Amino acid sequence: MMQWLARFTEHYRQPISKVSADTYREGLKDLTPGQLDAACREAMRTSEFMPVVATIRHAFQSLNNSGDSYTGRPAYLDEPPLSAEEREYTPEEAEQINKVKRSLGLM
Repeated sequence: MMQWLARFTEHYRQPISKVSADTYREGLKDLTPGQLDAACREAMRTSEFMPVVATIRHAFQSLNNSGDSYTGRPAYLDEPPLSAEEREYTPEEAEQINKVKRSLGLM
């Protein structure tokens, strides 16, 4: 958060007090680092004035609603786990792998 506050104060030419910094931190503490980064990036991209906590939250919500919801979590992590059957090689695949290993002198 402090990195984004430094960017905001520089970009919008607005000084920030310790109380304001604490308010940002408290108001956004439930966001993950990836969510916070995405929300602040979107807020900076769309805000004409220095974003306040509500503006950053609105930016995060608009990302979630737009289908571009970057939350810092890759989509593949939410895929269902492979079954035991999917983890096993078919006999044909196992034979091909062993053939390559033999040709490389690994077996």
